Amino acid sequence: MKQSPIVVVGTGQCGFKAIETLRHSGYHDQLIFIGDEQYIPYQRPPLSKAFLRGDIAEHSMKLTSPVFFDDFEIETLFSTKVTSMDANAHTIYLDNGERLHYSKLLLALGSRPRTLDIPGASLEGVHFLRTLDDAKFLSAELNSGDHTILIIGGGYTGLEVAASLRIRGHNITLIESSDRILSRVVSPSVSYFFEDLHKHHGVRILKCTIPTCFLGDQRISAVELSSGEIIECDTILVCIGNVPEVGLAISAGLEVGDGIRVNTFCQTSATDVFAAGDCASFPSWRYGRNIRLESVQNAIDQGKAASNAMLGKPTHYDPLPWFWSNQYNVRLQIAGLSNGYDRMEIEKGKHPGSFSVQYFRAGQMICTDSINNTRAYMQARQSLELSLQYRTERNISSD
Repeated sequence: MKQSPIVVVGTGQCGFKAIETLRHSGYHDQLIFIGDEQYIPYQRPPLSKAFLRGDIAEHSMKLTSPVFFDDFEIETLFSTKVTSMDANAHTIYLDNGERLHYSKLLLALGSRPRTLDIPGASLEGVHFLRTLDDAKFLSAELNSGDHTILIIGGGYTGLEVAASLRIRGHNITLIESSDRILSRVVSPSVSYFFEDLHKHHGVRILKCTIPTCFLGDQRISAVELSSGEIIECDTILVCIGNVPEVGLAISAGLEVGDGIRVNTFCQTSATDVFAAGDCASFPSWRYGRNIRLESVQNAIDQGKAASNAMLGKPTHYDPLPWFWSNQYNVRLQIAGLSNGYDRMEIEKGKHPGSFSVQYFRAGQMICTDSINNTRAYMQARQSLELSLQYRTERNISSD
């Protein structure tokens, strides 16, 4: 009897790394790759940076070519959505009416932008930035002259978009609900550095305020803030974070928390169902809790780990997270998570404006931020990697 295929749902970097790993690791049976976007897998980081600035073309973001799927005999179902699944029957159901049986299933569903439930949220000119279509639509709309743009959210994406659009000559106002930008991920010193950087480039930043109403007839014309101020604008970009895609998992009865819950081998609570990438919440010995990471590094590494687990070669997945952000001529590099730090040290770099911040908890370094200071970043990251390896091996041996 023919074995059912391995099915990978999600055609982002995580899903692509998974199918690539499966084929390169010797899996030669039927492999099906499903995603709701029309495109072959592409890089998402350039969407808020080089692509939005017009510095790179669409084709240069592709992770592969159509020939790859033919050469490795991978069946692709693009522009296709999985509407439901029956984990007990090892079956998924598609929006075209078909159903597929699987031997192993990987959910690499990613995340979606968090929305705003306020009056006027459906007006024309209100944008989100998650997919290539989002970026193409926004970029095309902004090609006609200078625009007055309001960006909601002072996290990585909001700041990267602010920099990209300011470089294109648009008028930018950015609002942040907290008392500082990047407040959830970096120390005040790094926040203030980037606030000064954006103000120097002409971005207006308003803190401790949120939008309460979008104003306009068919198209956005202004925003009313909780402070009472009304800001005129013709374009809005909502960048208030993402939420994991867990609807399919919930409907199938899988365990869900902040993401689809998996064990250290990327296995969900259902037999033969795995999850990885932005949608997956996994146990971290290093941080003593379940974590969910939204990063290219995690998408690639966890996609590979999940594939190996599906092939019967599981390894404990507990990585050192790392991230980066490019804004104007500044590169921010982060390794680790700074949550819960009780001490920090700031070290000046060799070049003007360069510095690093190291975060400690109970005497142990847990994270580093570096501003245009790559050498110091790599040294700190290596120290964190060695510490992680020791702690992981110690925890595994005690199990």
